[in-house]
Formats: sequence, structure tokens, C-alpha cells
Amino acid sequence: MISYLCIELIGTNDVEFINAESSYHDNFTSHQTKSFFASTPFNTKLFTEVVEQENNNTEVNNSFDSLNGRRLVNIRYIFESIQSIKHQGFDCTFRDLEFTKEKRKGFFSTFCFTCKLCGSKETINSEDPSDNVNINANMAVVSAVVNTGQGYGQLEEFAATLNMPVISNRMYQEMHSKVFHYTHKIALEGMLLARKEEGRLAVERGDVDQYGRPKIAVVADGTWSKRSYRTNYNALSGVACIIGAVTKKVIFFGVRNKFCCVCFSAKKLDKEPGPHHCFLNWGGPSTAMEADIIVDGFKHSLEMHNLIYSQLIGDGDSSVMKRLRIAKPYGPNCIVQKVECTNHLLRNYINRLRDLTSKRKNSKGEPIPGYLRKIIQTRLLRLRYAVTEAVKYNRQLQTNIPYETRLMVLKSDLVNGPNHVFGDHTNCRQYFCQGTKEGEDNLVDELKRFELWDDIIRARNLLT
Repeated sequence: MISYLCIELIGTNDVEFINAESSYHDNFTSHQTKSFFASTPFNTKLFTEVVEQENNNTEVNNSFDSLNGRRLVNIRYIFESIQSIKHQGFDCTFRDLEFTKEKRKGFFSTFCFTCKLCGSKETINSEDPSDNVNINANMAVVSAVVNTGQGYGQLEEFAATLNMPVISNRMYQEMHSKVFHYTHKIALEGMLLARKEEGRLAVERGDVDQYGRPKIAVVADGTWSKRSYRTNYNALSGVACIIGAVTKKVIFFGVRNKFCCVCFSAKKLDKEPGPHHCFLNWGGPSTAMEADIIVDGFKHSLEMHNLIYSQLIGDGDSSVMKRLRIAKPYGPNCIVQKVECTNHLLRNYINRLRDLTSKRKNSKGEPIPGYLRKIIQTRLLRLRYAVTEAVKYNRQLQTNIPYETRLMVLKSDLVNGPNHVFGDHTNCRQYFCQGTKEGEDNLVDELKRFELWDDIIRARNLLT
């Protein structure tokens, strides 16, 4: 890769061309180029025009003087290649070879040598090109960039800092497409195996309908390309997945996009977009992406995999259940049951309590003392801990205790949580509390007096 920098000097029409060695330019970023010209001693007006002959294959000729920087190599393969070099007749080894050139294809390098004694040609690759087990260096680098949420620009900066020649943008895009293809293929195969496993386990448990079709519980949730902070729901992309509750493996996922770069650019120029892989598949509101994907997964569970998702474990989003009741994916006689997710229940519980700390007045319009709001704020973690410990204890109860009994014990512990945290230990059980501590105040009556206790109980009722 050769770059030409065109410089026009002030007061003259002379044009000077600087021929930059490819190995030198490969390690120059755009930022470094600007810094270079800013520091030149000439009082000149500079304009730079970089013409790059970008090719996936790059050759660096001449001796070791042109071979600099770092390379990405398979160290074991390099040493084995060096040890295997031996020419019959003169017993030539690696020490008798003279470097002639390097051929680069992205991060893969082929080093060419000529024997000084017998004239034989030898090549040493940076890794085994016939290795069909491990992915090559170019695929590995692009996979790492994608998995860490970076892009080609970050890869350029990373390689420049390491003083390492970087892959071309065109080849990066080719590798990126391959990574997407293989990742998507593996994901589909993994989901198919997970669905078969969920169905087999359901049959073994006897969870089947009258037609022998497996009935399984699933966990579903979605996310978006940007955070809403509970106010701004306008993300351009959304994704949701369905996970088997027993295997904890993904059995379905979907993506909704409101934006396609090619279509957007063509529309901006008032032209028809050319042939391309269009990612635009959604025209509704961003808030409806999650529900649409999950309902789509329920609709295809029977025809594709002969599975019935009989229970949905999810957050408090009622739009998903509303869409499922309208769609009736398994007919009018099979109703999907909703099971609230523990994490979402706890989050909603604490969010309700946190909202109380910003209230200046109660429901009667009377002012709330600041110290009470401060007390609630400082005890939010204890209120959450009271719930998680109650669940943990009841999960460890002996299995010979009837389910209804364990359920009643858990409910009584959840109901008593706020009382315990604010100093009323009348109904506390011994596994969790040893009674009133020295210097502890009972704040329940005071919270009731300022109409805060009813709000706390309403938040607690989300759990019970």
C-alpha cells in the first residue's frame, strides 16, 4: 500500500510528492497524520490528498529493512516450520536463508526466503493455512472486535498502537459477513437442540396435553439498542428472546429494526435503493417490539417444534399477555399462564419505595418530614434483603412439607418484611430475627401518622 501526500507551498506553484513506505503508513492513523503536519517547521498551507491502492494482498519486498512492526502468529507453528527447514546436499538450515519479501493478507503473513547456498525458495506462514479446526487470524480478530462491541475504527487504532499492519476495511467487511453467517447458523442449531431437550424433559415429567404435546414453562424478555430511562422510548432496534425455564437455554429470538442505512441514504437522495440485504422489518412503535417478537415465538412453537409454551415467566409488562390472549396461539382452550419474574418483582417493589422518598406531601396534602424520607431511602437494601432471605429460607424447607403450607409461610414472611425493617418485630420468625435490638426505634406508628405506611403496604402487595 503506497500513499502520496500532496503539499502546496505558500507563494509558489511547486508541488512536492512524498513517497511513504507502506510499512510506515500502515501504522499511521488519521489523527497521527494531522499531528505530523501540524508539527512541520514550514510556514506552509497544507492540503493532503491520500490515494490508497487498497488490496487484500500486500507485498513488502527487499531485505529486513522493510520488515518492521509486530505480527500475529501461531508461535508453535512458526517454530516447527523453522525446525523443519533442511536442504539435502548442502545441509542448509534456516540460518542460511535470506529474507526476500513478505506477503500479507490481513493479519495472515507469508514470509519468503531464498537460500544463500543452494538458491532454494522457502516460505514460512504466520499460521497453518491448512488448519480446518481453528479459525484463522483474520476471522478471530473480527470475531473479537464484534464480541467486544467495537468496529473497524477501533481495530485500526488498536493495531496502530501495537505497531501492527491492520486488515483493510474491505476485507474486514467480508470477514464480518462470514462471522455473522456462522454465528447465526450456530445459534439456530443450538436453539433447535435446546427445544428438543426441553420437550424431552417435559415428556419425562409428564407435562403433556391430551394430544401428548409437551408443555413447558419459558422465560421471556426484551431489550433495546438504547436506554429509555423510563421516559424516552424511541430506540431504532429491539431484540427479545424466549428461554426454556428448565434448561436455561435460548429456544427463540427475534429482532425488529426501524432503520436501514442503505434505504435511509437512498431516501435522502430521493432515489430507489439498490439491491441489498435490508434490515428494516418494523414500522410500529419501539415499545411494541418486545411483545411482537415474543408473540411470534409462541405462534411458531407448535408448527416448528411441537411445543406448547404453557407458562410465561416475565416482567410486569401487561402488553405481552394482552397480545397472547388476543392471538390465542394454542386455541381457545389453552390459556397461557403468567408467572411474575422474581427479579422484576423486586425491582418494581424497590422502585415504588424509592418514589416515596421524593414525595413532599402525603395523600392528604400534608408535608412529610425529610428525616422519614431519608430513613426510607437508607433502608431500601434492607427491604430487598428481607424478601430474598424469605425466599431463600422457604426454598430450603423440607420437601415433605405440603406446598400450601410452605406457600403460607412464605407469604407471612413477605408481609412482615416492612414491619421488621422499620422496627416492629412482633411477628418475626426466629430464623431471620432475634427480636428488638438495643437502641432500635419502632417507626411503624410514625410512618402511619404521616400516611406513608399505606404507600409502603401497597408496594409490598406487589409481592404477595
